Amino acid sequence: MRHPIEKYNEEQSRTLASLPEEEREFWARMFRLGNATYCYQAQFKQFSGETQETALEWLEHLLTDTPDQKIERPPNY
Repeated sequence: MRHPIEKYNEEQSRTLASLPEEEREFWARMFRLGNATYCYQAQFKQFSGETQETALEWLEHLLTDTPDQKIERPPNY
């Protein structure tokens, strides 16, 4: 997964290109996981100040969606 902020994609690409080939797959995976985490955190921020129940509903929605359903990204993405 690419980072939603392009400058971080460019930085990650430069970092991967500078690594020895045997380390690239590992770090590419770490970047993808970090980028996905960033996106989920950004989605969750819309619930800051909301009740715990609202936040849990959002999380349950993420976990119960079928793969063909697309989860909407928050504004600014």
